Amino acid sequence: MTFLTDLADKLESISARADVKGTKTILELAPGANNPRNSEGAFVTLRDGKILFAYSRYHGSSHDDGASADVYGMISDDNGKTFSKPYLILSNEQHRAQNFMSVSFLRKENGDLALITLRKDEGHQCRPFIMTSADEGMTWSELAPCIQTAGYFVLNNDRVVRLKSGRILLPTAYIRTNCVFDDNGKVVKSTWKPCRAVVYASDDDGQSWYELGAGVDMPYLNGDRSSGLQEPGVLQLNNGVVWMFFRTDLGRIYESFSLDDGYTWTPVQPSKFTSAISPISIKRLSGGDILAVWNPVPVYNGRSEVVDGTWTGGRTPLVVAISHDDGKTFSSPTTIESDPRSGYAYTAIHELSDGSVLLGYCAGSVKDKCMLNRLRIKKLSPEFIQGL
Repeated sequence: MTFLTDLADKLESISARADVKGTKTILELAPGANNPRNSEGAFVTLRDGKILFAYSRYHGSSHDDGASADVYGMISDDNGKTFSKPYLILSNEQHRAQNFMSVSFLRKENGDLALITLRKDEGHQCRPFIMTSADEGMTWSELAPCIQTAGYFVLNNDRVVRLKSGRILLPTAYIRTNCVFDDNGKVVKSTWKPCRAVVYASDDDGQSWYELGAGVDMPYLNGDRSSGLQEPGVLQLNNGVVWMFFRTDLGRIYESFSLDDGYTWTPVQPSKFTSAISPISIKRLSGGDILAVWNPVPVYNGRSEVVDGTWTGGRTPLVVAISHDDGKTFSSPTTIESDPRSGYAYTAIHELSDGSVLLGYCAGSVKDKCMLNRLRIKKLSPEFIQGL
């Protein structure tokens, strides 16, 4: 894509703190005492029109991915202008889990609300679990695993998709690990292998789940140094084809397509999206357009992943683009975040009734000690979306 040079030229002209015209920062959840990280989440509109945002709130002293974290929620009753004080939805200590993170929402066919979240446990175990609510999140059912097989499966936030056929897809990255355990069953050494994409499906509205097809592998890997296909997402095109997109460490988002509702996939290929080592978020809006949010500058272009000793992942700037032709082409990217001392990723996308769009994403800076530690909610106006 030709926008990389233009983006670099514009970075210095955009204030790191000022909102871009047509966008507004609604909420910031910074890390604090006994709360070292407020991380990625997902939105859902409730039956009464209120908006629920659920996210991972870490407690204790560590902000590592596997540290203690609960699922918290916040409610907006004014169409995303403000949000309530956070409240506990799911406690890792109560469930004797290592942590809960990466929330997705799904509206079931009977109208009930489903929440899917990753549950981490000792021994390098990470699997998506589901619970449902018949009263719009006031109470929840017991947690149930979506994947029965032991292993480390990553399902990003805001990634669960229902196809036109009714089938529900969970696009996961299976991280192959070789672990050495001590006498107490704790991992003392691990070797991570390249990820492969494994899609899980439900054809009974989330009551049961199964591995769909044979999964997807990167056709060429640089030994164990390659990350493989990480953090996949899916979107169904108007012709029924399912588009799957992957984070890689090759300077681009890669992609694959399925003509049979996710059972088989075309060979993986580079997409049109250049990228840092970070995921892309893509969602269809109610009018049919497709919105994409991602970090377009690859780290091999000289972008450092560490700034003043803080890991930012090189995940800046954060840009948005739109497709009016079902993903064939996208508009030139528009920068919405550009602080070189921050990183931005794991974006949840939620369209509101007035045509505006809420984005929820990690936005930590050097002062937050990691780009994953601060949560930001930003609102894009209808005029901003129409002007992309």
